[in-house]
Amino acid sequence: MARDTGVDALFVEAPESAADMEAIAKALPDITLVANMVEKGKTPLLTPAELAALGFRLVVSPLSLLLASTQAMTRAAQQLSESGTLRDHLAEIAPFDAFNDLVGLPEHIANEKQYRQP
Repeated sequence: MARDTGVDALFVEAPESAADMEAIAKALPDITLVANMVEKGKTPLLTPAELAALGFRLVVSPLSLLLASTQAMTRAAQQLSESGTLRDHLAEIAPFDAFNDLVGLPEHIANEKQYRQP
């Protein structure tokens, strides 16, 4: 039925148990089901393999990195507030060179050199 109307995938908001998810998949066997994995949300956090076994083929984790980085930034801000430095917590932060590589700084510098006007 859903495919006949042009639906490519279906997202059901916040099923609250694996049993609910299984029932959704059984009711809609011919449609790609989307599992929205939000930490501390209503839907149980399941692995991609567990979700596949329940009939969900597309998994999104829209807040995972944001929630983790928010916690890390909060800890760093607290440490800065308390001691004025992260000197005693360097193992908890990315090395400066690794950060530069992650954001593509070497490539940006190379592009800048290539297109720099004399």
